[in-house]
Amino acid sequence: PDLFDGLPFTVLVPRRPAPGRPWAWRPEFLGAFDAVDHLLIEAGWHLLFLDLPDHYGAPSARARFGAFLDAQIAAHALAPSGVFIGLSRGGLSALHLACDRPDLCSALY
Repeated sequence: PDLFDGLPFTVLVPRRPAPGRPWAWRPEFLGAFDAVDHLLIEAGWHLLFLDLPDHYGAPSARARFGAFLDAQIAAHALAPSGVFIGLSRGGLSALHLACDRPDLCSALY
């Protein structure tokens, strides 16, 4: 698997990226209740996931998530900010990182 900072990650890449190269990030539960994920990818969005479960928005996890998002934005020439999809306890990471790094978050879902 692909690793970032020793952790497995997934980047789902659309067949045809939408103008501006939009992206969304899921802090937890990739593949669960994923109807929106599929619609976003079909619409040309990238979907980013770093497998760092059960950290409940801890500062160390938020720093790793922020570094991961920075790296993927650069690697895939993505828009400077994206949508954070905070499903269940992933909402803690999404909300806290949005507060820490408002430059990365254009919307919370």
